Amino acid sequence: DEVELWKLKFIRHEHFTGLINAKSVGGWQATGDIITFLDCHVKPDIHWTEPISKYIYENPKTVVVPTVTSLDPNTWEETRSVAGTTRCCKLTWNVDFPWYNAEDTRVPIMIGGLLAMHRNMWEYTGGYDSGM
Repeated sequence: DEVELWKLKFIRHEHFTGLINAKSVGGWQATGDIITFLDCHVKPDIHWTEPISKYIYENPKTVVVPTVTSLDPNTWEETRSVAGTTRCCKLTWNVDFPWYNAEDTRVPIMIGGLLAMHRNMWEYTGGYDSGM
């Protein structure tokens, strides 16, 4: 059973709470060392947790954001491969966020809904802003 294998816990709200509040409740209920948030349109690769865990355990203050690729809507296969690359995005004045290969992965901005961090960092930052 996948629920037992992955130690999944489903939390159901009685009323609509909104995306960020739902993620926040999940973050505070999580019991693992690493808290990860993905959206339903994200397709993790095989062994996707290994590089994320490596970065976070090397520096527990690290927040890891996955590279967002394009998926074919009919096959759910990637339309371009970025496997094995370290990619960063930047915000431009055109309010675009192009991806590029980078040696230095430290960036001052990130996508707020797709991320992984150590539990201690989650607690230190206070989690998601409940007013969002």
